[in-house]
Amino acid sequence: QDISWSANAGLLVRLHKDINASLNLACFARPPSLEERYKYIDLGNKVRIGEPDLEPEQGYQIDGGIRIWESGINLRVNGFVNRFSDMIVEQPGQYVYSYSESTQKDTLPALINSNVDETLLFGFDMKLDLHLMENLVFHNTVSFVRGRDIRNDQNLPLIPPFNGISGLKYHFPGWLTVDLFSDWAARQNKTAEGEIKTPGYALLSLRAYTAPVDLNFARLHFTGGVENIFDKAYQNHLSTNRGAIQIEPGRNFYIKMQLHF
Repeated sequence: QDISWSANAGLLVRLHKDINASLNLACFARPPSLEERYKYIDLGNKVRIGEPDLEPEQGYQIDGGIRIWESGINLRVNGFVNRFSDMIVEQPGQYVYSYSESTQKDTLPALINSNVDETLLFGFDMKLDLHLMENLVFHNTVSFVRGRDIRNDQNLPLIPPFNGISGLKYHFPGWLTVDLFSDWAARQNKTAEGEIKTPGYALLSLRAYTAPVDLNFARLHFTGGVENIFDKAYQNHLSTNRGAIQIEPGRNFYIKMQLHF
């Protein structure tokens, strides 16, 4: 039996008519889930194993940010620092098994749920919408996080690299919006022992969506586009750690129809 508790407090301050600042503080304890204790997932490369004797996570969080919204710009930036005790992570290791007591034992590479005594996560998120001219908007979303095992002076596993989405969006009033954008990520070489390092990449994609069409009884609109226009081969760092296939899907065309009653 585990007892879980948490507390948080937040502050939002208006610095100017178009500028707000925020501060959030929290402390918490979280018992492991049933999946974290008992899972067994085999994706063909590494098996993912639970640990029945995991200790509850405990931690402190602080998050501060600023928001600016004016006629030509909408900006939100948040920085955070999270300090954990007994954080639950998937550590690279080996799974030893046999089909019966009389058969020879075998080993498989595995990601095993484990407690890390003292960990630190810190980073920031940013979202920017900048109106370059009428109906033309530059949009940019950026995320960065760093994870450290403080006691052993090591990197935490399964931490995404610096990444974001940048693009230009043009709105044809009354009928169509077109968005040309790039998904990108930096090289991830701040990896834990036994974890795969991945190179950076930048993908170009295009999407378009129509304005809703009123059918009296419902509203109809279409969305379509091309993902990874140049069919670039790349590795998503988190996906690479979950299975045998390391290369992500290539060029993809799609079209969707939505009917709202």
